[in-house]
Amino acid sequence: MEEGRRLCDGRSGGWYWWREEEV
Repeated sequence: MEEGRRLCDGRSGGWYWWREEEV
């Protein structure tokens, strides 16, 4: 899978990228 995963945030009603490692 790609480094960044696209998840849907129902609370904000928008999309955000979740990274396993923080830069």
